[in-house]
Amino acid sequence: MKATYNDSHQNTWWCSGNAGWGGTAVTITCNVSYDYSYTFNSNDDPYFTSLSNIKSQLDGIHLYTWVQNNASYNFTKTNYNNDTAKIKVLGYYLLGIEWNGVPIGATMSDEWNCSLRLY
Repeated sequence: MKATYNDSHQNTWWCSGNAGWGGTAVTITCNVSYDYSYTFNSNDDPYFTSLSNIKSQLDGIHLYTWVQNNASYNFTKTNYNNDTAKIKVLGYYLLGIEWNGVPIGATMSDEWNCSLRLY
């Protein structure tokens, strides 16, 4: 029986968001963090067994905020089964405030996609 290992990861990339609202790709990073578990197949290749706790946020200089609505993932095959996790985060940029979970101000929906491959 193979052991299961737990780890976490954060994907970070320069993102423009809605640069018209303030900020540019040079000053803003999109960040998606998550926890995952993996084990090894009979060829000693690592593969994902679970992924959880997907959270996203903006860092850098910007006038608006990012609000995450939903997140999902699936495991795919690059070289062998379940060696790649593809993560999708749905949300919106908010130029304004959120009051009791209701955005007040201008919003623009977006989808962030990232992935992690085990070697």
